Amino acid sequence: MNQAREITSQNWCSMVLLLTALSLAGADVFADTGPPGFDFSVSPTLFGTELVPKSDTELKEARLHSGLGISMSGDDLFKLSMNYKMQGRLVSEGSQLNSVDQSLDASMQSDRLDDLFNIKAGISANSLVQKGGENYSYKISPGFSKSLHNVAKLDVRYNYELMKPSSDEPQKETKAYTLGLKGELGFANIHWTSAYSKSSIFRKLADKSKEIRDLTLKFVGKFDREKLSWKSIYSKSSIENDILTPAEGIETFSIQSRYEIVPKMLLELSTSKIRKTIVSSISQQSGHEIHHAAGITWSPSRLYSLVFNINKFNSSVLAQQDYYSSGKVIWFPQDNVKLSLGYGDKLLENSRGLLFSVSLDLDKKMTL
Repeated sequence: MNQAREITSQNWCSMVLLLTALSLAGADVFADTGPPGFDFSVSPTLFGTELVPKSDTELKEARLHSGLGISMSGDDLFKLSMNYKMQGRLVSEGSQLNSVDQSLDASMQSDRLDDLFNIKAGISANSLVQKGGENYSYKISPGFSKSLHNVAKLDVRYNYELMKPSSDEPQKETKAYTLGLKGELGFANIHWTSAYSKSSIFRKLADKSKEIRDLTLKFVGKFDREKLSWKSIYSKSSIENDILTPAEGIETFSIQSRYEIVPKMLLELSTSKIRKTIVSSISQQSGHEIHHAAGITWSPSRLYSLVFNINKFNSSVLAQQDYYSSGKVIWFPQDNVKLSLGYGDKLLENSRGLLFSVSLDLDKKMTL
C-alpha cells in the first residue's frame, strides 16, 4: 500500500480530536442572517463511533462517521447548499485495511438570473472518494430548462464525470450532453416528448474510447372520451468504438393501442420492430425482429382479471417465424397482494409451461 495513504494510529487520533472538537463546537444547527438579504446555516452531524469487538478483551475494528451541512443564500442572487460526509474504519493493529470514505454534494441556483433570462437553471456537483483515494468519482452537471411560448419545454444539460471504480480498473472520463423537448397538443389530446443525448467515454491506460448517441421520440394520445388510448415510441442508438471494435446500431419502433370494447373489457393491439446493425472495417451485418400481439383483458371484479394474448414473432437473424399464445389469471386477495398463474407456449426456453407468482406491495397496508 502507498505509505502516503496508509492511516496510522496517530493519524486517527488527530482526526478524532479534530472532528470531536468540531462536533462539540457546533452540535446544533447554527444560523445567521449576516448582511441584509444574506442568510446562512451550518448543521454538523455529531461525531459517532461504533466499536466492533473481536473478543471480550480484544477490539476488531472501530467505525467512525461524521458530517457537515452548509446552506447559504443572498437576496435571490444565489442559493448554495453543500453536504459533506465522512466514514472511517480502523481495524486492529498491523492490518492494512484502514480506510476513509468521503463524499461531498453541492448545488447552486439563482432566482435573479432565472428571472433575467426567463429560464430555470442550476448546477450540481458531487464527489466520492473511497479507500483513502484509491477509488473515486467526481461529477458536475450544469443545465437549464425554458418554456417555448407555452407550446413546448426545452431541457438542456451537460454532464462530466471522472471516475476510477477500483484500483485494478483504469480511470474513465465521460462527457455528455442531453437535449429534451416535451409538449402537448391540447386540441388532439396528445402528449409528446423527445430527447437526444451524446456521450464520449475515454478509458485511460487502456486507451479505449467510444461515442454513444441516443434519440427517442414518444407520443401518447387518448380519444373517444378515453375509451381509445395509444402510445408510440421511436428510438435510435448508435455506439462508435475505436478502430479495432465494430460499431453498433439499434433502431426500435413500437406502437400500442387499447380500446374498451365493453365496460371492464379491453382489446389490446401492439407491434414492434427492432433493427440491429454491426459495422466493422471489413463487413456489415444487419437483421431485424418483428413482434405483433393481440389480446383481451377482462376484469369483471376488482378481485381478479383474465388476460389472453396471441403473438407473432419474425426474426431475420434466426430465420424464424412463429406463432404462440399466452394467458394469465390474476387474483387480488388484498389491496397489497397480487397472485397470478400464467400459461405460455414459449414460457420456458421456447417450450410450454406454467408460471405462478406472488407480489407484495409494502407501501400499501393490508386490509382485513
